[in-house]
Amino acid sequence: MRRWRPGRLARNSGLSLVWQVVRTFCLAAYLLLLTRLLGPSAYGILSGPLAMAMMFGYLGAGGAGLMMFRDSARSAAGLSTAWSRLWSASLISIPVCLAAYAAVTNWLLPGVLSPRIWIPIGIAEVAVAPFTNAAALAFQSMERFNWGGAISTLPAVARLSGAIILFFLEPADRLDTYVWIHLGMAMATAWIGVFALRSRVALSWRLAALPRSWWRDCLGFSTMYFVSGASIDLDKTLVLRNADATTAGLYSAGYRIMSVLTFPAIALVQAMSPRLMRSDPESASRRLNMVGAAAMATVLYSIVAAVILYWCGERVIALFGLKFAGLSGALPALGVLLVIYNLRIIPGAVLQSVDRPAMRAGVEASALPVLYAASAWLVPRFGLHGAVLAAIVSEAWIFAASWGMSLRLLRSGRPSPLALR
Repeated sequence: MRRWRPGRLARNSGLSLVWQVVRTFCLAAYLLLLTRLLGPSAYGILSGPLAMAMMFGYLGAGGAGLMMFRDSARSAAGLSTAWSRLWSASLISIPVCLAAYAAVTNWLLPGVLSPRIWIPIGIAEVAVAPFTNAAALAFQSMERFNWGGAISTLPAVARLSGAIILFFLEPADRLDTYVWIHLGMAMATAWIGVFALRSRVALSWRLAALPRSWWRDCLGFSTMYFVSGASIDLDKTLVLRNADATTAGLYSAGYRIMSVLTFPAIALVQAMSPRLMRSDPESASRRLNMVGAAAMATVLYSIVAAVILYWCGERVIALFGLKFAGLSGALPALGVLLVIYNLRIIPGAVLQSVDRPAMRAGVEASALPVLYAASAWLVPRFGLHGAVLAAIVSEAWIFAASWGMSLRLLRSGRPSPLALR
């Protein structure tokens, strides 16, 4: 009998899952430690600028990173040139996005935040973290998911390390101290990620000429990333705007617990992405079968994860302390949000893989007014439960629209526009 050996997709999914488990453990420990150190009010204040900074970090270099991923996945020899383009684009986009982050943060949260809080957070997430993500994407584009998973896990390890440092320092103002620790850890993580990539692949740091077509595609991917980030992260800022710091802290803590449980579904999508991006017409039926199998696996996992959230709801005080007791009733509702979110990232990856970033961005952008209006109406009336319900309404909107569009594209067998060039 021939010995069974798993295929590359199975191996890549397994490697991604292993690293996601490590990442999950680190982020869970980080969340438990940091929330106990800061308390719900200070954690809520931190969540506002952190969410905004992550959004503008996606806009600043997310599109160039995904362009690098796409070009390298289709031609491994093009990674050096793709990295040069990413570097050149980042020198232009990151300063612009830092200025936009400062303006929007102060507009949404006037008088709430001190510059001592939002400036180091902005530098860490807008100017530094994108290079860690780019290094991870470079490894993933080569289907080196052992290294890609390790680099993707570094930010979680760094955040946990930062919380441990804060625990031992015991400063008088923990929040002010933590944001600078956060910046230092982000810089160390980016250096390690880029150094690991340079030790295995020759990277070019020369300024590259970027044609208009490249900027057009990059802007499409950046917009997609930004809108995707806004649909995920804007809710924390809106809760801080529409309620108070304590409610925002409770919601952010609950959401972070839920997001930790999304990592296995994300690992599956990451393993699928290089194959989904291949543009040969013969792969259309295989893509459809792959997406169907992924959806079935995600449904089964999401049900188990929702049960875990329900279990955590009964043990909130033991996990987070008495100050977070109000979170117990919201975690079961977050289980519903978890199922919807896990299932909606699959069609998003499909739209991204066939070079329809504008279509994906349009779907997710259409949910932002829904989220803004739902939060403005529900949060003042129902507090924490209103925040969860607003997020469910927004994610359900994205779920329905993105699945409809992606299934139509897959069934039509339409190749990527780049395959037609």
